[in-house]
Amino acid sequence: MPRTEEVFAATWKDLEWTVKHHNKPAWLVPLEDAYRISFVKPDAACLPLGATSNLYDPDLNIVDSVPSSKTIAI
Repeated sequence: MPRTEEVFAATWKDLEWTVKHHNKPAWLVPLEDAYRISFVKPDAACLPLGATSNLYDPDLNIVDSVPSSKTIAI
């Protein structure tokens, strides 16, 4: 099952609460079929092809990013 707008919206709501509650940045990490929130910087090799993980501060500004290192094999 692919990531959907509904799954993103639910995760975003959790991210908003997490960064405000802990008052520290958190990563929004895309997975193949979902998202997760992490305080640990993700490994670019673990992200799905074409995806980017963003670090959001408590004001929900992006302060860092990690793009996937996966490429299409030809």
